[in-house]
Amino acid sequence: MEGREFLLVPQAWTLGVELWFYLVAPFLVRRSFWLIAGLMAVSLGARAWAFGHGFHHPPWDYRFFLFELSRFLPGVLAFRVYELSEPLLASNPGLVKAAAIALLAFTLSLGFTPWPTWLGMSGFYLIFAFLLPAAFHGTRENRFDRWFGEFSYLIYIVHLVLLNTVALVITFPESRILVFGAVLTLLCLVLRVGVEDPISKWRLRRFGT
Repeated sequence: MEGREFLLVPQAWTLGVELWFYLVAPFLVRRSFWLIAGLMAVSLGARAWAFGHGFHHPPWDYRFFLFELSRFLPGVLAFRVYELSEPLLASNPGLVKAAAIALLAFTLSLGFTPWPTWLGMSGFYLIFAFLLPAAFHGTRENRFDRWFGEFSYLIYIVHLVLLNTVALVITFPESRILVFGAVLTLLCLVLRVGVEDPISKWRLRRFGT
């Protein structure tokens, strides 16, 4: 039996990779645009080389920080692009709508592309990063959008353990979907109101950020 079968929240492995990025971020995010782009290219090249030599299984497909760095750095570059393009986006709302539509269309079509998985996902992250600033400009002051984005992270954290629990308790597949959806929404609301919001308010009072 593999050890992962004992994990209540198996997707929490991503937190370790995130922490690694937070450790190196102070030394990276203020560097030049081209240096960051070069590091991203090195990370992608290393991933491509490893996959080409048979390292396309755990932990090399995910979890290895050198490879995963290429999925964090596009966000840094996207912020730089946003800083430069904000005046243009503010005066051209049509660009914001076009970027949002293009982003949605590209996301929906990703599963139908003939590219290898690693290449398709790498291209997706790059295109997503450079379309995101315009889409963000259109929703940055939308309180529901911010709330729903934060709420979706709770869904990400609890959905697998809840899905496995529901599968053990309910035997009919059709009923599982309904129960899972209802309990997931309720549980995430409880966590948001009873845990996350109080901690956020305390942090603001204590640290001001």
